[in-house]
Amino acid sequence: FCPNSLIVANRVFKPNNSFMSTENYLFTIYSRYGDIVFQTTDITLGWDGTEQKSGKAVPRGIYIYRLQFVQPDGKKVVKNGTVTLIY
Repeated sequence: FCPNSLIVANRVFKPNNSFMSTENYLFTIYSRYGDIVFQTTDITLGWDGTEQKSGKAVPRGIYIYRLQFVQPDGKKVVKNGTVTLIY
């Protein structure tokens, strides 16, 4: 994703939450060194390419995401993957 994109939908990285419950929702972005860059329990928020604590833009590169939520049927789900940040 690209925070400086002319396309508004490409400025923030967040899961498509069509079938997710807000119960036990946790979305985390890690640097390649394992540091937490962004974390939220708010299903409406996404990552804008900044370090959450300082508000400063992080370097372009590959970041790891972890998404935890509960499906409407009560099944707990954990998804991990990578996202590439470009400018």
